Amino acid sequence: MRASIAVGGVALIAALAFTGVWTATSAQAAPSDATVNGPQALVDAQGPQPLTVVLMGDSYTAGNGARAAGDPSYYGPDRCMRSTNTWGEQYARILGSQGYAVTLMNRACSASTSDAVLNPRNMKDSRVIAYPQPEDESAPRADQFYTSWAASNPRCSPTPATEEYFVTHVVKTPIGDGTDHVSVVCDRWLAPQVDALNPDVDLVLLTLGGNDAHFPDIVRACLIMADAKGCDAALQTALDYVNNKYSDDLIKVLTTIEQRTDGHAKIAFLAYPGLEVNSDLSITSVQSSGVTTYPVSAKLSALEAAGIAAQRSAIDAVNGVLGDGTVTFVDSVPALFKGHEPDARGGIANPNRWMYEVFETTTRDEWYHLKPEGQSQIAHLVASYGTFGAVDDNGVARDVALIVGDDAVARAAAESALSDAAVWNGAQVSVIEQRRADDGVHLLRRVVAAGTHPEKALDALRASARTDWVPAEDVRLPARWNATAQAVYVGDASVGPGDLAQVWTGAAEGRVVTVDTHVVTLPTSADTFAQVDAATADVRGQLVEALALADRAPHAWAGGPYVAAGRDVQLTASGSVGAGDLTYSWDLNGDGVFETASDGPTLTVQAGQVKTGWVRVRVSVPGGESSIARAWVSAGSEATVEQVTCIGQDGVGAAGGASARSGCGTSDGFTTGWDVVQESPSPIPAHEQGDSAGAASHDRTLAALTLVPLFADERVTMLRGARSSAPTKARDCARRRPRQLVARERGLAALLSECTVD
Repeated sequence: MRASIAVGGVALIAALAFTGVWTATSAQAAPSDATVNGPQALVDAQGPQPLTVVLMGDSYTAGNGARAAGDPSYYGPDRCMRSTNTWGEQYARILGSQGYAVTLMNRACSASTSDAVLNPRNMKDSRVIAYPQPEDESAPRADQFYTSWAASNPRCSPTPATEEYFVTHVVKTPIGDGTDHVSVVCDRWLAPQVDALNPDVDLVLLTLGGNDAHFPDIVRACLIMADAKGCDAALQTALDYVNNKYSDDLIKVLTTIEQRTDGHAKIAFLAYPGLEVNSDLSITSVQSSGVTTYPVSAKLSALEAAGIAAQRSAIDAVNGVLGDGTVTFVDSVPALFKGHEPDARGGIANPNRWMYEVFETTTRDEWYHLKPEGQSQIAHLVASYGTFGAVDDNGVARDVALIVGDDAVARAAAESALSDAAVWNGAQVSVIEQRRADDGVHLLRRVVAAGTHPEKALDALRASARTDWVPAEDVRLPARWNATAQAVYVGDASVGPGDLAQVWTGAAEGRVVTVDTHVVTLPTSADTFAQVDAATADVRGQLVEALALADRAPHAWAGGPYVAAGRDVQLTASGSVGAGDLTYSWDLNGDGVFETASDGPTLTVQAGQVKTGWVRVRVSVPGGESSIARAWVSAGSEATVEQVTCIGQDGVGAAGGASARSGCGTSDGFTTGWDVVQESPSPIPAHEQGDSAGAASHDRTLAALTLVPLFADERVTMLRGARSSAPTKARDCARRRPRQLVARERGLAALLSECTVD
């Protein structure tokens, strides 16, 4: 029985959409054509077209803010904030409804920079585990003993179905009585995002660059703290990066993507939406030297224009070398979001916003990120491009390990088969030699070629260079996440093939690989050249037949990862491909029994029926051949997402509740402070809805207020464009006296000092 690689993570559509940094300010009235229509059907009547997609980049692709109310949060490594509702996954579902068989992997991660796409990323998360017993200094244990022990602790174990891994080191501290206290420090890392790419990836979608330009600093200083000096410094830092380095960084990322996919993948790079709905937002500061006004909107607009120019320059350069259409620049995102950006003015919210405003949610890494409405809009925008030209008779990805026994006939048959690329039908081939050890019992193996084209594997097999023999169980090859893993043994039946399935492993990404195995045995010994030639032809024929049998089996895809936390879960194997009408059966509890059949590729299971762990699907074709794939089910990572409390009077933190923006008191629609209250049936609090008319006006200067109470009277305000009523003690509970205001501002500054909006 044939089985495909089990994927613990979401199958990623390889369409990387690169985003631009910072967006232009926009008018508050939404344009009449803001909503994008869905795609037309793009698949002909010949059946589903396989499409492999990878999501890469930062939080705007990972899924910050994408979860709907009541969802059990995010999946994947802590603080990556990947969501099944991100625009990339919605795009995949749209294409699936049009007849594409989509396999998708989400490798985007919150706060990622260009370096994290290309290189390992240190998550700056060190976890210390103390060994329960002291170590005798006269009989110290090797560090390997302690690191192996720590690896069994969930705090030092990678999240399944992810690229997460830990780097450990042992610390021994003398106690003073001849013993040492022993601790293991586990530093959490993520593999480079480009490691998810291979020549069978069709499309890459990504946004990138905001964190390279220190986007969180801009949000914090310009839009949350109303710090004119800090805002100017943050914008200048970003502009320096955009003008001098951004384009080069994008070129390097884009060309690396093409290199990793052997030039096969198409790339979609998305611009970022705008950050501020008002075109004339400014920060007015009252200091001992006088009153100054800083034009935030104008500065953000200039930065957006520079960012778009840098992105276009990089994309044009890449397309000029690799060919037009290699990278598609989706630069219409700012226009799509015009009128739907957040409103930074205190106490005023944009009722048409598609992005979270500050304090609208208690999860601060969701501030200034896409709400579910915004995710849906971008998904449909991207879907209007179809597949970006990625579909061109895409085949199913296959990884075949050819294990050749220590016999002249086996070797000759293998060489003959490798000389005919058509036999392998696009599969990547690894060649492993095997022989019996000198003890006559154990098996030894060595890798001759790994993950390459048949002709290169043939050259390696014929070459004299060889690695050392090692125990068979030590030879493990990394299976690709989007490929069906297969192993074929050609050799003496009396020696035996050993464990063929163990050749492939998905451990590097925390996955479980199910391997389809085939054995081709040799005839009796041949004594003459004619007999050798006949035997070789016979064995080659058997090998070709075994490969054809494997190729006829379906490619199974179990979807996921899934998040199950007290709710129904919809499992889907819609990315599976095979000839004829496919049938589906599921193993929901990991016992190896496929007890649940589904009428189609989708199965909805009730809350509690699926728990944290692996689920498996067996996909079969009418001829009886079948494949098995796995997907990881998690409980979500709500607890790992840093949450905040909101600041009320005197700098005291109020308990955080559900997502809604409100204040400690209101007067005629003017919010005078911040708090978090239970979410009302309307997504916009009533007092904010009532002020939408004022928000739409563009004939007045809009000002955020910064007070320096040492020299300024508490009643000095510059709130033109908001409410013009002078604040009083009755109206303004947050400004009853300067001492309270200072405490409140200091509390807010402390709260936001570690803010990582990205």
